[in-house]
Amino acid sequence: MVAQKRFQTYYQQKCAEETPPDARIHLSHLINHYTQCAQQNTPVSHEQSAQIEALLTSQFAIDLAQPQALVAAVLQADSLVELGKHMPYGLPFFLYWQYMNATSAEAAPYPHGLALARLLVLQGLNVDFQNLFVYHSLLERIEKALHNAPPTHHVLSTELQSQADALREQIVELGAAKPTVPSQQRRLWQRLWHKWGKRR
Repeated sequence: MVAQKRFQTYYQQKCAEETPPDARIHLSHLINHYTQCAQQNTPVSHEQSAQIEALLTSQFAIDLAQPQALVAAVLQADSLVELGKHMPYGLPFFLYWQYMNATSAEAAPYPHGLALARLLVLQGLNVDFQNLFVYHSLLERIEKALHNAPPTHHVLSTELQSQADALREQIVELGAAKPTVPSQQRRLWQRLWHKWGKRR
């Protein structure tokens, strides 16, 4: 709790800089501040949300109301760097907390926001599971929220969910239980033992 509060204060200070070093870095600070506030149940001004969306448009040509171009570009990405050219890595967190902060599913800024967040997270994991491992826990939160959400007949949400379902099937790491670091290390030692130990 204390650490989260410190992060919130840090990003608040970064957002308040009179001359941000770079528009995309400033956008990442705004998104991080938004998500930290959301986790602490601290109200975020409508102006900050609007500023985030304006920078998404000016820096990445992202239109959250009509995200088809974003989805097409992200699904073509085949590396972490390429993915970062089309969206800020914090975007799925922003979309998730936008939904969670809404008073109801109907009051969420975009009816397809949660489905879009899920698709972006899955493509991130598909491109670079190791470096975007923080997306895994976010994916679990998103899928839980979608499971608890009321049924939707929103066409775009349905399309995004269908694309996400197909993508999920391709990610080998998601086919097994979430590994812990010790179990990963144990498997590594076992492989090394089978490869080299028997030669002694």
